[in-house]
Amino acid sequence: MFLSGNFLSVGVFQNVIRVPSPVLRNYSSVKIYGNAVIDKLQIKNKEVDNTTLQNIIITDTLKWTPETVAMCEFENNLLAGNVVGLDSPVTHWQISRRESNSSILKNLGIVDVSNIEFTDYTCQQGKKYVYEIYAVNDSQVSEGFVTDEIEMNFWGWFLIGNDPDGSTYVYNLNLNVDFGGYQNDEDFTEYETYQEFNAFSVGKRNFLRGSLSAITGDISTNTGELLQPVDYIETLRNRIQDISTKILKSRKGEIFKVKTHAFSAVPVDNGIEIQPYIVKFDFIECEKI
Repeated sequence: MFLSGNFLSVGVFQNVIRVPSPVLRNYSSVKIYGNAVIDKLQIKNKEVDNTTLQNIIITDTLKWTPETVAMCEFENNLLAGNVVGLDSPVTHWQISRRESNSSILKNLGIVDVSNIEFTDYTCQQGKKYVYEIYAVNDSQVSEGFVTDEIEMNFWGWFLIGNDPDGSTYVYNLNLNVDFGGYQNDEDFTEYETYQEFNAFSVGKRNFLRGSLSAITGDISTNTGELLQPVDYIETLRNRIQDISTKILKSRKGEIFKVKTHAFSAVPVDNGIEIQPYIVKFDFIECEKI
């Protein structure tokens, strides 16, 4: 239960009554009026018809679904709500992820309780994930909310990074892409000997590097025209030359943490009036994702 904690009410009633959506606020109780005995309770932000309602089997165990706002089984207590395992207000959400065929959880981060959305930039194309969300406070962690299996379905090259103010930027590089492949950087030495074969040594250095070029810019939603103003190119140049670590995703589904450098911009055709540039940069794998 959100016992003296935060209960997300945003959007619950917006399709029922024409009033502004309720804001995030604190709830300590929910009153149910009427002459009835309540054995279990589930509140969903979903419109259903009478046939669906009549086919509900009331003895079934309740299941958490994406449209569930709150639920409870009233087992051995009168507490009701979304969170089980806390007896003081929620302060943060801990978000974890695992591949659907694995039991190994990867911690994605902890966000403030006021956050109502989270973007996972490290998922890989073609994989299936299950996300688990835990409510936490200074001394406790709740039972987890487990999502349905989610299949990642996107395509293209993506360069993702953070500006100094913490905001995230994403470049989708798909137009006139030129990628020549990866080169593996290694510490491999061959020693000539007087034996039948030479001797060799291998160090720990083992990472990829490569280069990528594409026509990049914004596409006008009205005309479909490529928009690539001077400010856009200058911002992209500064971000590529920034030493910060970025995420690079490939069309094939690979994902790397990289450093980028060696920005260049070459006109597609000097005869084109708007002078679109082909942007090119080099990348070097710098750590495991």
